[in-house]
Amino acid sequence: MANPDHLELARQGREAWNKWRRRNPDLPADFSRVDFTAPAYAKISFAGFELGPNANFSHCVFGGADHRGVAAQDLSPYAPEVAHFLAGGAWFYGARFGPGANFADCTFKGVAVFQSAVFGRGANFQRAGFMDEANFVGAQFGDGASFAEAMFAKLMQFERVRFAGTVGFEAGSPSDIAYLTFRHARFGGAASFAKRRFLDRADFAYAVFDVPPNFSGVAGRDRVDFQGTRFRLREGLIPGWTTRAGTVAAIRHLRGIARDANAEAAERDLLVLERKAERGTAWKNAHEAVWAEPLRKLGLYGRALGATVLLFVYGLFSDCGRGLVRPVIWLALVNVAAYFAYRAYAKPSTTVVGRAARGTWGWMKSLFVSTPQPSVTTSALSADQQRSLFEFWWAGAVPGSVTRAAYEKAVLVLFGRDGLPPLLYFVQFAQTALNLLLVLLLALAVRNHFRGVARA
Repeated sequence: MANPDHLELARQGREAWNKWRRRNPDLPADFSRVDFTAPAYAKISFAGFELGPNANFSHCVFGGADHRGVAAQDLSPYAPEVAHFLAGGAWFYGARFGPGANFADCTFKGVAVFQSAVFGRGANFQRAGFMDEANFVGAQFGDGASFAEAMFAKLMQFERVRFAGTVGFEAGSPSDIAYLTFRHARFGGAASFAKRRFLDRADFAYAVFDVPPNFSGVAGRDRVDFQGTRFRLREGLIPGWTTRAGTVAAIRHLRGIARDANAEAAERDLLVLERKAERGTAWKNAHEAVWAEPLRKLGLYGRALGATVLLFVYGLFSDCGRGLVRPVIWLALVNVAAYFAYRAYAKPSTTVVGRAARGTWGWMKSLFVSTPQPSVTTSALSADQQRSLFEFWWAGAVPGSVTRAAYEKAVLVLFGRDGLPPLLYFVQFAQTALNLLLVLLLALAVRNHFRGVARA
């Protein structure tokens, strides 16, 4: 049951409560089983309260209160407008909770405002009933938050919410959610929406999932909005690495939802994430295979290594086909590096510097000042060598674009009778191979881009 002293302090307002909290930082606040629709408690507002650890609001009933007076205390520049049309309900705007906040089995008859509230670990809203809007915009939750079996009759508004760890919105049996929005939300751990039924739009646009969420048994898949949603895999020290087959199955299920919702970009990102997850399970399978079948075990290791290398190259050079910028940058870097490598090995021509070049006065002056050198080797390439350098570089950039005769002439002009240095054979081969690979990856990225535009 609720502590009468705590109720009396709450009636006195935020300043009185927070003053008491500073003197008693570890004492749990107990408001359990209070009916806040009763006239004696109707004007209590918890906006800006420092509620501390293990605050207990279980089995409470909220509704019918008028919080416009609290909004006038300038908790936020938006508070007066919000409170004007949110008269009635629970008002926890900007409240701060320690670990273990308990709202289990609560009933919110009006709008429940937890906007900008801060919760510690283990916030518990299990089986809570939200009869009107549930407003958690900008709220922050520690690890282990739970809304399991909670009922959301109208709008479920969780824009810009931050979950530091796991959070559960699952239901034991199929349960309806009229409309939900998690735009720009951040999920730092596993999130579960299992067995929820989306009656209207389920908006996850621009949300970030550090761990693939659980959407098993979800109905209304075509109403899910994954526009700009980012999916990551951070189950261990290495991002994108997992050895759990269940994680691979969850990603594959999410990809099916993205396909049903025509979310091309999300489907492509989830496909990449699925391949990364399969890489970890492939190494696990190879490690667990017995040496009694050495060919099979070595084959599994080879398959895992090949998948790892291909995925690394694909991600390094083109972000796995998800962008045009990276392959273009690599094309520029490869060809610029090749040009300067060829330039460094080219042999500049020898220029004779004599009387004709220096003029009569310069020649006569040099007779008295110092003994002139008959010739000097300059570091600059001649015009003919510059043209040959471009032809040689272009031959590596675009295979077959320079004739064999022009190529051999360019080698002779640049490197003399010694021919092409062995290192440059490798450099030119690498330039050609990387250019072909990067052009292919660029073409795939362009195709993926226009396929997404066509679907949209």
